[in-house]
Order: sequence, then C-alpha cells, then structure tokens
Amino acid sequence: MSKCFTRALQTRHPLQYLVTLNHPHQHNAKNTLKARDARLLLFASHGSRPAHVRPAHDRPVNYRPADYRPADDRRTHDPPGSSSGNRNTLTPATRDQLHVLLRQASGSYSSAEAAVISLMHNYQFSFDDLRRALTDEQIDVSFSKAKYRDIAALYNLNPDSHMWDAKRFEVTRARLPTGVFQRIVTDVNQMLQVYGPPELHRSEDARSLFLAPLWNHVVAKFGMLIRNTPESMLEGRITTQGRIEYQFRAFGSLTVLFIELKMFVGDSNEKMNAIAQVLAEGDACDYDNFQKGYNLPVYGILSDGTSWMFFRFNRTLSPRGAVQLNVLRGALSAPGGCELLQYSIPPFESSNSADYVRALRPACEYIYSILLAGFLNSLDAFYTESTRRDRASTPQWFKSRDVAGGALEKAIKAAKVAEKVRGRGRGGWDEANAIATEAWEEVGESVRLARGARPYEGCFWIDDVPLEVIDAA
Repeated sequence: MSKCFTRALQTRHPLQYLVTLNHPHQHNAKNTLKARDARLLLFASHGSRPAHVRPAHDRPVNYRPADYRPADDRRTHDPPGSSSGNRNTLTPATRDQLHVLLRQASGSYSSAEAAVISLMHNYQFSFDDLRRALTDEQIDVSFSKAKYRDIAALYNLNPDSHMWDAKRFEVTRARLPTGVFQRIVTDVNQMLQVYGPPELHRSEDARSLFLAPLWNHVVAKFGMLIRNTPESMLEGRITTQGRIEYQFRAFGSLTVLFIELKMFVGDSNEKMNAIAQVLAEGDACDYDNFQKGYNLPVYGILSDGTSWMFFRFNRTLSPRGAVQLNVLRGALSAPGGCELLQYSIPPFESSNSADYVRALRPACEYIYSILLAGFLNSLDAFYTESTRRDRASTPQWFKSRDVAGGALEKAIKAAKVAEKVRGRGRGGWDEANAIATEAWEEVGESVRLARGARPYEGCFWIDDVPLEVIDAA
C-alpha cells in the first residue's frame, strides 16, 4: 500500500483526499472505507473529468451525492464543465461592433429582448457597452416585456409546449430549526398586521415586503457572504420595470439566486410571459457570472405569494464557441411518485392560522435548500480557482466547502426524518430538530471558514449595545 493511500486512511475524509490527488488507488478504497466516503468517491469519479470533487453544476440542487438519482429521463444533472476558471471563448465584440450587431439582431428577431438574448449567447461584451449601444440606437429593452413565444427557441424550447419540454431538477426541503422558523412566523405575522394577506395586496411592493421574512433569517445566517443586491442587469434606456428586487450574490460578485415576485401569476399566456421574464433575467445573471470566468448554476424563483416555481440556469460552450444556456425547471416530489412543478400555499383568508403556518414551512425550507446549495456552488467555484492558481487559501476553501456540504446533507436528512415521523408524537420532531440545529450550526462554521479564506470587507452588523446607550438614544 502506497504512502499516499496510507496517509489518506488517517484523514477525516480519506476518499476526498485521494480524489484531490487524483491518485490511482482511489478506486480500491471502496471496500475498506466507510460508506459515506465511498459514495462520495463514486459521485466524484463518475464521468471522464478527473476532478477533486465533481463540479457544483453536476450536482442536483440539493447536492445529495449519497442518494440522488434521476427519477426519469427528464431529470438531469447540470451539464459538465468547470465550476470555475472556465474562461469564456465567445467572440469579443467592441462597442462599435455592438451597434452593428444590435441592428442586425433587431432585424432578425421579433422583439428587442430576443435580440439582446441572442447576442449574449454568441458574443462577449460588457453590459456597460451594451447599455451605451442601446441608448445610441434608441432601442428600448425591458426583460419584463419578454414574451415566451419570442424567446423560447433561444433555449431549445417549443413555444407551444408551455415549458413541459424543459428538463427537470429535483427540489427538496432542507429542514430549518424550529426556533428559526418561529422567528420567521413572528415576522410574517407582523407583515400581516401591516400589509394584510397576499390576496389583498394591490402592488408588487407590498407583496415583496410581505414575503421577505420567508428568506431574511436564512440570508442573514451567511453573515453578508450572501447579500441581496437588487438591480437591473441592464439599465439606461432599459425601463426600470425589469429590475430584480431580490438578487442574491455570494462574496459580493457571483449571483446564486434571484426571486421574481408578481402580483398574480395567471394562466396560459400571462403565466408563460412571467416565466419568459424569469428566463431572460436568469440568462443575464448567468452571463454576468460567465463574464467573470465562473460557470456555476444560477437559481430563479417565480412567485405571486401563493404559488412558487423554481428554475436553474447554467451555460455550456459549443465546439464553435457559442453559448448554450441550459434551463431546467424545478420538480417537487409528491405522494404516489408524482412530481409537482410548483408549490402552492392556500390563501390566508380561506385557511386557519395553523394550516397557513404548516404551508409556509415547506416554502421557507425550499428557499433555504436552494440558498445553501448556491452557497456551496460558490465555494466550489472559489476552491477550484484557488486550486488552479495554487493559492495558500486552498485548504480553507476545502474545509468550508466540506462543512457546507455536510450541513446541506444533514438539513435534507432532518426534513426526511420530520416527514417520516409526522403524526407520531413529540419524540420524532425532537430528533428532526436536533439534526436541523446541527446543520444550522455547521452553516455558521462554513461561513467562518470562508471568511478566513477570503476576507470580505462588506460585512456590517451592530455590535451589542449597552442598555444605558439605548435608553439615552
């Protein structure tokens, strides 16, 4: 047995150690090392890419290497590629060239929004240059005006199939500690007193403020390493209607999740055009990450407060250098082996408080799961980049990513435990809460480790203030 293999057996995660080294003995360890690490090895070594750990975009949304399997041929992992350091090879376009390209694309597509999307799929340019070109050409673009029929073909989707032809990815719950969910319910109750239930809202601003407590406590757990940066990807002549109210960036740069809120997500054309806006925004967010040299999934959520739909975006490059944006739609498991393409919360006025709170919890835990997966993907990206550049911070990134992956696995396990013990008494709930609390604490530990790997100056909080200071304020 080689010295490297012997040393691996003495580490906490021996198989990850071997895979990191791409050691020839890594496949001989499956029968001698513990089952969890064996499954991690199988997950990491699947496919032709001899990576240290399989890239973030080859994982399902909830990164479950131990037990994730596609349910059918429409469920899929993200496409292969590097989670970081995958510098794009699109054709560069200067500011002057953009003017010509915009005129040509505008004549080839039925809408200005489709023309801009086609440019993002084929050319490399900055959004600043695009904004100036749009202003000079007097072209008004708003992703809020995108029509599904106009842009579906750009994502290899049939406009008449209402996105049933999109591939799926699995969305599962990550259990929140009961104490955290209680704080969320308290905040939601306050919003009910201020704005009333969602079905009575008369503006998207009220809807947005009402729903914010569903994710505020989770986002705060990441200690400013994930922060909301509401903005329009394209400004200037582009109307402010296209602004994303909730765009969450990791480490101040990489978009991992955006949430688009609508007053009502209606039926048929209205619903598909709302989805079209999400597709365009997700495309722009993913393009922004891609321009920075990172290729990791971007998640999107579309909601009107009662229904929740989930999406995932990830770019790949064709041999000729063109971009293919892979759009996947989130599927939730339902009893009987069925899948749901959206999660619904009953109207507050037609349900009692207990039923409403019970319906809120899954929505919060789907968001927690996606945010934690996005954080894990960003850690993967920075770890891969650090490894490629042989930086001293590599071990710190590895530890942070390892802890975050374990936290996500435990949170998902806690959700499964809670589902199994439903209606069986207090003891089962205590077990689920203990696992969820352990996962929650590990999220904090991962954040602490990530701060050590990349100190982030944009961290702000109010320290403990003495009572006499508060009294004197």
